[in-house]
Amino acid sequence: MKQKIKNPCLLSGYKGPDYFCDRRAETDKIVEALENGGNLTPISPRRMGKSGLIRNAFYYLSKNKDEGVEALLRSYMQRMTNVRFIFSGSQKHIMEKLFTSASQPFFQSTQMLQLGAISLKEYSKFILKHFEKAEKNISQEAIDFAYQTAGGKFYTLTNYKRAL
Repeated sequence: MKQKIKNPCLLSGYKGPDYFCDRRAETDKIVEALENGGNLTPISPRRMGKSGLIRNAFYYLSKNKDEGVEALLRSYMQRMTNVRFIFSGSQKHIMEKLFTSASQPFFQSTQMLQLGAISLKEYSKFILKHFEKAEKNISQEAIDFAYQTAGGKFYTLTNYKRAL
């Protein structure tokens, strides 16, 4: 039996597509890249929702003093022709350097995917649907205020909604 979720504003874990706000275009790009044999690197500032798509990985790699690790990993990637890779990290400048700098082993090895804020319209539909489902009320004004205050950052918005 499926467990009923009491709070639609999840901070961690994946509870299915019904609890995943928007990101349809980004999900389609990821699926397309992987189906067509490409690798992908979503790039965005912290707290924009990358983690919902994939897990953070390259921050620790970039801190490793052994610079040969990146080159070694790239050589393994090139030999694994039946494996697709999605790289993600919360330090936007590090991720961009790793994949866009000609001096780095991962230069041009993936398709870049810039993630921006989820639109207020999509976020409002998502929140209203889940509040109705939980038989709770929230005004559009409260959603607008939270969205503007959080600057559209999904993690911060989720924290606001959990408090309601």
